[in-house]
Amino acid sequence: METYDVIYILGNLFMAYVIYKFMHIFYSVSKVAPLIEKIAYIGYFLCITVTHVFLKVPTIIMVANLILFFLLAFLYEGSFKKKVIAVFSIYFPLLLVETTFALLTSYLRPDPLQPFSYESEFGLIAIRIASLVLVLIIQGFKNIKNAVPIPNVYWASLLAVPLGTLIMLYSIFMCENISRTLIIVCLVCALGINLLTFYLYDRLSALLEEQMNSRLERIQVFE
Repeated sequence: METYDVIYILGNLFMAYVIYKFMHIFYSVSKVAPLIEKIAYIGYFLCITVTHVFLKVPTIIMVANLILFFLLAFLYEGSFKKKVIAVFSIYFPLLLVETTFALLTSYLRPDPLQPFSYESEFGLIAIRIASLVLVLIIQGFKNIKNAVPIPNVYWASLLAVPLGTLIMLYSIFMCENISRTLIIVCLVCALGINLLTFYLYDRLSALLEEQMNSRLERIQVFE
């Protein structure tokens, strides 16, 4: 086994930990025992590693990741709408970080529909470190864990950002006449917008909880 393969496997195991930390930004209560929860993340690591090894097509890997993220989200207490927001809000910032560093450390330009061979050991390590830094930054938003119901219009607005990111990524990489520098600038801007979504979600959760508590207090007064 070559050094790249060892770094790649260890990097995927590390990413399972990063995703675990990300999920705990959104959820504080697990439906399962801690041991089962950890086994589930090991299962994610094994599944996504096999997918990367045998199916190197970015679109297939993206779909596999989203499916596995949804399965992990069902380990936790919360509404289906929150699970959708959590999965998309976690995956697309990580995808933007990975794509940006892949472009910075490789001369290859990924095609969403074609196998992509990436061989930079430094790039693998940089992607993992940047992903951890990302989750550490977002950990500062404490209100995201709130279990308050989100109105459909706000939910759709929050979901529009990661979905727009997906459309942008496909548009960029399917366009042949766009420079690598412009692609990287677009990816960094998209990452900033996705991070802003965490802030908006955090403030929205805090506001909705305050309104709910205020309503309960008024009901208790009239009783």
